[in-house]
Amino acid sequence: LRDGFEIRRAAAEKRIPCFTSLDTARVAVEALANGGQIYSAQPLADYRRKEPA
Repeated sequence: LRDGFEIRRAAAEKRIPCFTSLDTARVAVEALANGGQIYSAQPLADYRRKEPA
């Protein structure tokens, strides 16, 4: 646990992104791959309606 804290702290001090979750890293990579695509926020209910049944 201590090593993880030190790694995150050093990254934050040097303003380097540090992902501690594979899900978060995957989404960050996808966002970079999409280039300048603009995203918007919608109410959660709108997203739930779009999910396949």
